[in-house]
This record gives sequence, C-alpha cells and structure tokens, in this order.
Amino acid sequence: MARNTELTQEQVNNIADELNSKGTKPSPNNVREVLGSGSFSTIKQMLDVWKEKLKEEESVFVPETPEFAYHHVDKLHKELYLHNRRLLDSERQQLQLTRQELEAEKSEMMAEINKLEDSIIALKGDVDKKDGELNHTKADLEKTQSKLDDLTDQFNAQKVEIATLTEREKQQTRHLNEKDALLNERELALKQAELIKQELESDKAGMKIEINNLEESIAGVKRDCDKKDVELNLTKTDLEKTQSKLDDLTGQFNAQKVEIATLTEREKQQALHLNEKEAMLNERELALKQAEKIEESLNKQIKELSKKLPK
Repeated sequence: MARNTELTQEQVNNIADELNSKGTKPSPNNVREVLGSGSFSTIKQMLDVWKEKLKEEESVFVPETPEFAYHHVDKLHKELYLHNRRLLDSERQQLQLTRQELEAEKSEMMAEINKLEDSIIALKGDVDKKDGELNHTKADLEKTQSKLDDLTDQFNAQKVEIATLTEREKQQTRHLNEKDALLNERELALKQAELIKQELESDKAGMKIEINNLEESIAGVKRDCDKKDVELNLTKTDLEKTQSKLDDLTGQFNAQKVEIATLTEREKQQALHLNEKEAMLNERELALKQAEKIEESLNKQIKELSKKLPK
C-alpha cells in the first residue's frame, strides 16, 4: 500500500521535464532519486499523468507543407522520408530482438521467483505446525515475503513500462507519414530503448541479488527449523522424565492419602474409646462419692451406737 506523501503533480512534472530534456528517462526510481523521498507507487501514478499530458502535446496537429513551397521541397521530403523509414525499420527490428531477449530473461526470472514462492509457502506450512515455538522463524519468513512483494511490485512496474513502450511504438507506426513526428519519434525511441535496456540490466542484477538473499534466508529458516526440532525432541524427553516423576509422586501421594484416612479412622475410634472410658470414670467417681457418703453415714451411726453402749 502506498504511503502518505506531500508530493505534488507540479513537482513531479518539473523533474520529469528536466530529466527528459537531459536524455534521461523519467522513471519512478530516477524521480525519487532527485526528490530524495516519496513512494514508488505514488510517483508512478504522477508520472502516468505526466506521460498522458506529453502524449497530448505530441499529438497536436502539425499543418502540412504550404502549397506554394511544396514543389520546392517535395523531392527532398521524399528522399528524407525513405531514408528515415529504412533507418526506422532497421531500428525497429533491432528493438524487437532486444525486447524478445529481455522477455525471455524475465520469463526465466519469473520461473525462479515462482519456485522461491513455492518454497516459502512450504516453509510457512512447517512453521505454522510448530505454533508458538517458532515465532522468530515466522518473523524471518514475513521479512522474506515482504522482500518478494517488493520484487513483484518492481516487476509489475517494468511490465507497465514495457506496455507503455509498445503503445509508443504503435504511435510511431501511425505517424510514419509525418516527417517531423517520424524523426522525433525515432530519436525518442532510440533513447528510450537504451534507457530501458540499462534499467532492465540494472533491475536484472538487483533481482539476482535479491534471489540470492532469498535463498540465504530460506537456508537460515531451514537451519532454525532443524534447531527447533532438536530442541523440541529434548523438551519432549524432559517432559517424559518429568511425567514419570510426577506419576511416582502421585502414587506416593495417593498412598499417603490412604494412610492418613486410616490414621484418621483410628483416631476417631480411639476418641470413641476415650469418651467411653471417661464416661466409665465419671460413673466410678460418682459411685465412689456415693460410697464415701455411705461410709460417712455409717461412721456416724457407729459413733452414735458406740456412745449408747455401756462402758
């Protein structure tokens, strides 16, 4: 998604006109290099507006040679036309060969990118299965996907520029009968073809570097996956040992629960026996007290009888 920018159409138009006057193609990268900032997609949209304006200016009708001067320049005009047409046909053939070679190279690069995309998708599936254990690996894979998206955006931009070049070639064919337009379009086509060739060669080198970086990133992700597998196996082993210890402790805990329940039952029984013994003791104490009272009463009676007996 394009980022917010404060660029104006007038700024982009001025820079594009300046680059075009110097013989440099006003591509998004060239304009952004002059500006020092700006989104690739935003600059490209503004360049498309500039190109449409340039097409309108180029399509302005140019009057034919006046009748009074036509006979004087007719011969020279025909000679220049035939000469320029031969040159344009030769240059068009050379441009077509160059385009075919570039298209072949792009097809190979796209096949390589597709293979890399398939590899990345497969790696994503493996990373998803490991859930939260490979979060940093997911981050690396997302960075790799971001780089691949940038490459895709650049490739799409190149396709747009090639389509633009094809449209301009059609316009050249339609304006073959106009001498001035023919000469201007021939020079412009030569300059644009050279610039596109240079840009495509530069982009090709950049894409090869990005592909190498992607391969290194994938290799790093695979190494991280292998490390995580080893760590996971070690963790599973530790978990099994811990589970075994937990099972042993659980068995001991259950045995202790049974023993505690047994002791608790014994304690209850002992408490019942103690209560019974206390009740018996209380009864005995009561009986002793009653016996003491009876003894005291008997002692009193004996004393009274002893007083009554003759001395």
